Parts: sequence; structure tokens; C-alpha cells
Amino acid sequence: MGDGEILDAIAAGDPAGLTIAYDHHAAEIYGFCRVMLGDPGDAAEALQDTFAAAGSGLRALRDAAHLRPWLFAMARAECHRRRSDRAAPGGTGAAGDALAPPGDAGGAGPLALVRAALPALTGEEREVAELSLRYELASGGLARVLGVSGRRARAAAARAQDAFGRALRAALVARTGRGSCPELAGMLTDWDGALTAPLRDQILAHAAGCGACGPRSRRELAAGVLLNMLPVLTAPAGLRDQVLRAITGESPAAVAYRARVARRSWPYDRSGFPRQPSPPPPTARRLKAPVQATAAVVAALAVVGGSTLLATGLTGQPGPGSGGPR
Repeated sequence: MGDGEILDAIAAGDPAGLTIAYDHHAAEIYGFCRVMLGDPGDAAEALQDTFAAAGSGLRALRDAAHLRPWLFAMARAECHRRRSDRAAPGGTGAAGDALAPPGDAGGAGPLALVRAALPALTGEEREVAELSLRYELASGGLARVLGVSGRRARAAAARAQDAFGRALRAALVARTGRGSCPELAGMLTDWDGALTAPLRDQILAHAAGCGACGPRSRRELAAGVLLNMLPVLTAPAGLRDQVLRAITGESPAAVAYRARVARRSWPYDRSGFPRQPSPPPPTARRLKAPVQATAAVVAALAVVGGSTLLATGLTGQPGPGSGGPR
């Protein structure tokens, strides 16, 4: 069943439509929710709510090419709703990150560089980097997911990819240059291995005038390749059966749950996409290196650390005790 047939089945109320949509797209939607929320249980709940909302929301979407972006858009809206609830009085605060801290400041393999670089990104940069680099959403799909124009989506992708590339270069300098540069070594005394945005900028400013560190800081690192080298994140065992019971079952609890999700779902725009709660800023600074540079340098580092791993998330194992949505 292709995406067009999936949409037709959902519009007709056929449970097979949601089941096949889940099987086609749930793995990467879950991985995105883990990045957004950190906790595996919260990510599982956001995944379930996304597909529950799809049962009614997708009936207005007639273009099959937009099914995958629509699911990302709904997942993003659900994740931002949960993060807002955490920030409210009585909430549990900001989400953690599915990516474990580097743990040490040594080593310069691909995974160590990515783990060191990602903390330097803002939340907006991180989610746009995930969508544009890991999940390879083109500007049209990215625009729909973010709820912005194509121009603003391209600008957001450029900002995120530039920020990630700069963080990767700073991580490379920090992790390989201390032995040959006493000034850098002093700058990184007691460094825990994770970059902050100010430390990233400090390292790159130092490297710009340092004969030892400069060549390292000018290396173009293939951000998309490196991001996809992170280990595959797997959904909790039993999540599929649990979600499908909730989104297609006819028990009173399942019917009441779907009605509750439909009532609280985000309003939809004229194209049938959920309106997004927090689009990226409208203004992008000019970038010295265009976005196309990322594609141009993929081959250069594709061999770093061995073959590229296909990834849908950030950690190798789901967190304990998630058990799926409550």
C-alpha cells in the first residue's frame, strides 16, 4: 500500500491505513521525538498521540507526497506541547537529551566529535539539523514541518547546519590540538568534553590566529554523514502493539482516548498541516559558506571511522522502564 492508498484508507476509516502508516514511518518519528523530549516514555506517548491525531487530521490531506512531512509536523507540535507543559508551574522542567554526555575530553573519532558538538546548538538549531540532515527533509517539507515559508525554512537549515559545522570544527580542535598548543590546553583545563556555544566560539576565535590550531579549524566536516553515524535508537519493545490498540481499537478506552486527542489537537492550516507553536526566528545572518557546502564535502569524510551507520535516533538502547505511553 503506497502513501496515496494509506490516505484513502484513513479517510475511509479503515484501520489498515493507520497500521501501515505506523509501520512505514513510526521508527523515524519516534527517533525525532526522543531528540525533542529526551525521555523514552515521553517520546512513546508523543508518538502515540501523533498517530492518534493522524486518524482524524490526515483526512483533510489529499497530497500523498505530504504524508511523511505531516507526521513530522504533528510530532513536532506534540513535542512542543509537552515541553511547554513541563515549563509550566508544577511541570517537570526542560527535557533531557537522548544523547549521553561525552564523559571525557579525549578521543577524536566521529562519534566523539558529534557528542561534543551537539550541546553547543540551540534547541531550534538542533531540531532543524535533525530534520534537514538526519531525516533529509527538503526545503518544501521542512517549511511545512516548521510552519514557515520556504525562504525561512532554507534560512533555518542554513543556520543550523552552519552552527553544527562550526561546533564540529571546534570539537576537532579541542580534542586533537591540546598537545601541540599550550594556549588551547590552558583554555580547556577541566573541560568535561561537551562544548557550549561560548566555548565553541572561543576555540574558533583562538584557532583563527593560531598556527597550530588553524589548519584543524578550517577542515570542512561532513555534518550530515557524522550525524548519521550515531547509533540507531530503537523503540521500546511492545510499543507497536500498544499504539495500534490505542489508535485502531474499538474498546471504550481506546475510543475515548482518540476523542480526547482529537479535541486537543492543534488547529490546521489551509493545507491541512497542524499549525506550529514556535517557528524559528525569521531573520538569518549571512553565512560565509552556503548550505550546498555540506553536500560538497560529504565524500571527504565518508570514510572517517568506518562505514556510515543508518540512524533513526541518538542512543543505542531505549531507556529503562518506558513501557510505552501511559
